[in-house]
Amino acid sequence: MDYFRQYNLIISRAKKRITEIYTETHHITPKCMGGSNCNDNLVELTAREHLICHRLLVKMYPDNISIHRAYNAMGTRCNFSSKLFEQSRKFISEYQMGTKLSKDIRKKMSKTRKGVLKSEETKRKMSKPKTEETRKKMSSAQIGNKKGCKNKGTFFWINNGVVGKRISSKEEIPSGWKRGHGNLHIKHL
Repeated sequence: MDYFRQYNLIISRAKKRITEIYTETHHITPKCMGGSNCNDNLVELTAREHLICHRLLVKMYPDNISIHRAYNAMGTRCNFSSKLFEQSRKFISEYQMGTKLSKDIRKKMSKTRKGVLKSEETKRKMSKPKTEETRKKMSSAQIGNKKGCKNKGTFFWINNGVVGKRISSKEEIPSGWKRGHGNLHIKHL
């Protein structure tokens, strides 16, 4: 199936249509791909068309994390193909593995978890003494994490707002670059 053709057919049909039914505003070129909020880049789609367009965008740009996030956000309102939903969720999960969250995000996540009551069974499982085998598994899972990392302090991330890369701690940060991953939507070299 030609996803680009299908996408453009829906958009062109919606641009020509005058409707009084419920519609949703859609960015023709997604904002994460340089699209703007100008009228030329916006189109009114029915809820079904909107979902279909986001499905098509996921298929057209399978490596774009922002496209997957937008598609997943629609999952709170719509039932859609479990297979595609699973693929999109898996992609986001794999993308975020190893991503260091900012202090602000970690603080917000912590705040939402505070006061959450745990069942007695959960508390029991959490305090249950670990076997030697379990401790070894937990220890080996930590290899590569900062606690046991051999390269700790050897490298760090820098970004220029568009691209991020890892450099040696001995190197100087180039002009126009700053320390840190930056936002999640930048490409990493």
